Amino acid sequence: MKYLTILTIITLILTGCKNDQIGIPYYPINITIHTDDPQWIGLSSTGGWEYVGGGSKGLIVFRISPDEFMAYERHCVYQISEECKISVDSTEIIAEDMECCGSRFNLFNGSVLEGPSALPLHAYRTHFSNGVLQITN
Repeated sequence: MKYLTILTIITLILTGCKNDQIGIPYYPINITIHTDDPQWIGLSSTGGWEYVGGGSKGLIVFRISPDEFMAYERHCVYQISEECKISVDSTEIIAEDMECCGSRFNLFNGSVLEGPSALPLHAYRTHFSNGVLQITN
C-alpha cells in the first residue's frame, strides 16, 4: 500500500506540471502513395523524404530503408497551441521546429535530438508492399 501511495503521488506531481506537448488534434489518416509515381521522386531512394498533405499540419514521409518508411505529423509536439510546423533541415535526416522552440528530431525514429521538446515526433503507421506505401492512424 505504501508503494502504491508513493507511485500515485509521483504520478500526480509529474502530470500536474504544465505539459504543452500533448493534444495534437486527431485527423483520420488513410493515404496511399505509389512510390514509382514521379510526384513522389523524393521517396524513390533510402534517405529520401517528401512533405505530404494530411493530418493537422501535414506529414513528413521519410524512407529509412528499401522496404521501410516513417511518417510523422508536422504539428510541433512541444507548443501544440502555437502555429509551429516541423520541417526537414539541410542535412535531410533531421526535422526541426525553428519557428518556435528550436527542437530537433531524428527522422529515422522521430526521437528528440535537441529540446526543449521531451516527446518524439507523432508517428503514423506505415505499410509498404509492391511499390505502394499506405499511411494510417
